[in-house]
Parts: sequence; structure tokens; C-alpha cells
Amino acid sequence: MRRKTLYSLVALIASTGASVLGGEGVLRLALPLDQLRIHYLRTRDVFQFDSTRVRFDPELGYVTRPHLSVPFSNREFATTVRTNSQGFRDDEASLRDPDIMLLGDSFAFGWGVEQEEGLTDLLEATSGRVVLNMGVPGYGTLQEYFLLRRFTRHNDVSGKLALFLVNPTDVTQNARHPLMSGPYVASWHPEPRAMRPTPGAFASWLYDASLHHYRGLYGSFLFADEARHLIRRLGVWIHGPDAPPPEPTVAEHWDAFGNTLRAIHTLSDRAGLDVAFLYVPPRAELGSRSDHATVDQVRHALQAEGFALIDLTPALEDDDYFHWDDHWRARGHA
Repeated sequence: MRRKTLYSLVALIASTGASVLGGEGVLRLALPLDQLRIHYLRTRDVFQFDSTRVRFDPELGYVTRPHLSVPFSNREFATTVRTNSQGFRDDEASLRDPDIMLLGDSFAFGWGVEQEEGLTDLLEATSGRVVLNMGVPGYGTLQEYFLLRRFTRHNDVSGKLALFLVNPTDVTQNARHPLMSGPYVASWHPEPRAMRPTPGAFASWLYDASLHHYRGLYGSFLFADEARHLIRRLGVWIHGPDAPPPEPTVAEHWDAFGNTLRAIHTLSDRAGLDVAFLYVPPRAELGSRSDHATVDQVRHALQAEGFALIDLTPALEDDDYFHWDDHWRARGHA
């Protein structure tokens, strides 16, 4: 009797497993590519949403932890991220009197490539100058300004170059605080002063990120991801949606971007620092005309503060980007 029960249990588990795997295969064949990509973006590893990699900072919201040596991989890449004593993805020697400070988000950070394949190391090798990678995934231009300002308070940067990577996302990341609803800046004058959240806001930010970006079982199986997404939608239907925080208007985004550029200009004059901007086009807009308006708007905002913009669009091709992740491959950095 016990043997029959055991056989029945094994058969049930086997048939259930076969059904699940069969259903998974059908789902992967039936879903359109756009839906598969949405699944990937929901379940990929987002570097800054892991508290073992980033820590709370009252001014910047979060910073990369120092002395890291951690794996970072997704569907199209497997890399190791190492940081120095200041939490930058660079070696310790680059902290000592760098000639060029590279600031930006995940593109500057080198998302998806090894450190030696990234823009910082390649620029250092071709220019013969010491280049410090200060890129942090998820940062906007205002966070980069605060990071640079902090660096100038402890280092002589006179005659050095601050090189900013800027893309359309950066324009929309300055008006709202990175960790909470509401404006990022309490006052713009005489220089920007950031609203200061509590560590609890940082914990809430990570928790909220976990609701929208999840891995493990959900990353491995489409059916688990779709089931979780359906349950969340049913919860919204039954209980009603949470009231979303008010989003800044387009004009407010551009005002905050312009104010940030003015603050960078003031900082550069005071510190004797040269500043340049590189425009990084989104992969989806390569070869299209829709990105030209954004490039022109960014260029106009920069010109108002006396900054020039170097547009990288003509030098980039579709294959310079990961096709699922949309960040630069190694060839995009080169």
C-alpha cells in the first residue's frame, strides 16, 4: 500500500512538472517579443536595488558600497564589479589626483562589461591621463552634481576635466527625489541644498523596488512571473489602486535640469574645473528622428550655460548595445 502511494506521488509530481514545463514552453512561444522583453526587465538583476551593493546616503540617496568584489550578471552578460575605498568602480590609484572625472549613470558605471572594457579604462589608455570612474547606476545629473561637489571639497581639481554622460532619462531625474515623493532640492540658492530623507526612506525605496523588480523563481519561469503580475493586478482591482505621488510636469523637469546645469557652471568656476558633456542616445532611438528633438533641447540647455555637447549618436550602431538590456556592449564603449 505504501509503495503504491509512493508511486502515485512520484507520478503526480512528474506529471505536474511535465505540465509546468510544457506550459512554460507554450508561453515562451506564444508571447510576443515585446512581452518577453517586459518579463526580462521585470526580473533582471538591477545593480542598485541590492542593499549589499549600495548603502544609504542622506544627500545622494544611495551610494555604491566601497571595497566590493561582487558578481553582476544578466541574460547577456556575466561580470564582476569591484569598487575602491570611495565606492567608485575603479582602482585605488585613480583616486589620487585624477585628470578626468567621468560622471554619469549605468553607462558610465560600465553596466554589463568588465572594468577594463569600460569607457574609463579605454579613455585612460588612449589619452594617457588618469581617469576616475564616478558613474553610479540610476543617478541623474543632479545626483552627479552633488557627488562632484563633494569630491571637490576634498580634492584639488583646478585644471581638471569633469566629463558628464547625459541621456534623455537624466532630464527626468532631477525634479523628484530619488528615494521619495517630492522635490529633490529644498533650495537652489545660493547653491543647491538637497532634501534629506531618513534611512527608513531608503529601506522603503528598496522594498518598493522589490515589488517591481524580482528575480529567483519569477526570473526563471514566465508562468510564475505572469501569475504574480496577475495577482497584483487583481489586488489593485479589488482594493483599488494606491494613489500615485504627483509627477513633475515636463516644464518642471526641464527647469530642474537647467538649474542643475547652472549649479555645475558655478561649481566649475569656483573650482577652476573644465566641464564637457557627451550625449548617449537610447538604443530604441538610434536611426530615428524622434531623438533629435531631445538632443536639440539638451544642447540648447547646455549652451545657455556655456557648455558644449558632443553627440555620440553618429558613432553608435544597434549592435553596440545589448539587445535585451539596452546598455552598451564592450564595443559600444570602444
